[in-house]
Amino acid sequence: MGPSIKSDCTDCDRVGDTFVGDNPVIMSEKYVFIRNPKTASTSWANSLQSVDPQAHRLGGPHNILHDTMKELPKVRAVVVRNPYDRIVSLWFGQGAPGNMLSWLTKKSEEPSGPGLDIMRVPQMAWANQCNRVMRFENIEHEYEDFCLLVGLDHKPLMFKNKSDGRDGAHYRDVLSSVTRRIVEDRFAPDFYRFKYEW
Repeated sequence: MGPSIKSDCTDCDRVGDTFVGDNPVIMSEKYVFIRNPKTASTSWANSLQSVDPQAHRLGGPHNILHDTMKELPKVRAVVVRNPYDRIVSLWFGQGAPGNMLSWLTKKSEEPSGPGLDIMRVPQMAWANQCNRVMRFENIEHEYEDFCLLVGLDHKPLMFKNKSDGRDGAHYRDVLSSVTRRIVEDRFAPDFYRFKYEW
């Protein structure tokens, strides 16, 4: 089993209590998979549903789901991603709209399409009650290990929804020193808990 999400970081714990997004989860008899956006969660969801006849999607506010999951004796899993890479993936996924700095600092009440929450809410909001944390950077191996853990036949991960237009651009080539600092401040709980670095 993966590491527990218990942390000494007050901000990390508080985030999970306040976030109320509607991103679905995948429920099955042996596990709950939280769909953290921009971590190949659609690919995971589709792949799990293809090998597990009991897997079904369940939507609803994450804080309610987290309260419920505390009582369930299941593997509670999530995939996390380097916050720098994740925010760049989101930007390209939304068509790289204008200047990165303007996009990052857009006021929350302005319409921005899907993904406004993940522009501002650390991944701890999705991972707060999970006891199996997997890394996007090692996704194929993590998926294989997860299938073995919960007793599923392993088939290759079916990738969906890759960000268009990125063409392999590394986040270091996209983020300036200013936008890097915004990402570091905004997602400090993720850097603290998951030990990601520049």
